[in-house]
Amino acid sequence: FINRYNKEKDNFLDKIVTMDESAVAYHTPETKEQSKQWVKKGSPGPIKFKTQETRVKQMVLAFHDKEGLIYTNMVPRGKTVNSEYVVGALKIFLKKLSKKRPDKFKRGFILHWDNAP
Repeated sequence: FINRYNKEKDNFLDKIVTMDESAVAYHTPETKEQSKQWVKKGSPGPIKFKTQETRVKQMVLAFHDKEGLIYTNMVPRGKTVNSEYVVGALKIFLKKLSKKRPDKFKRGFILHWDNAP
């Protein structure tokens, strides 16, 4: 890595695309508009319960380079990220890369798979 960087400088770094997988907790609260209700004049408003963040997590495969996000793959709940799944995700990523970064797709790129514990 260091030898190649010393030889190619920033051109080498421009070629790198990183893929990172991560479990993301998500919560979609109601907006103020969504929580509005019609009530008769003088009657009390609806009781609002304190919301709790959900403990649901979504596995996400994110492909990005120095310019930003290229493709995000939301892994279906209960699905195992195995070699078969990854091959399918990589095929979709290549299509997205060819559209979002056509020059990088044509010149070639280095895929850095960030799978460190």
